[in-house]
Amino acid sequence: MLRENQASMEFQEQIQRLRQRKEMSFLQEFSPEQIFLVGGAVRDWLLGKEAEDFDFVVLEHSPQQIEEKLKKYGAVEAVESRNFGVFKFRPRGTKHIYD
Repeated sequence: MLRENQASMEFQEQIQRLRQRKEMSFLQEFSPEQIFLVGGAVRDWLLGKEAEDFDFVVLEHSPQQIEEKLKKYGAVEAVESRNFGVFKFRPRGTKHIYD
């Protein structure tokens, strides 16, 4: 149980550091209860590795609402699954693309 608690605390610290990164300023558009980090970044952090690719799930917003919010912070790349709410997003000032 102690190990699980420590892992949970370390993961929460990683999330806080992520939210503080300049290119992640778009996260402020969504409450912590509405946006979730998923995919490879979660796996990498749990394995003690540095994560480079970040995927997010956003609740309580339509695809159109998400796209409008993201446009304030960078370029929303066209993808075939846009109708399902999947976007490629490139924050201003970075080469990184997030899903």
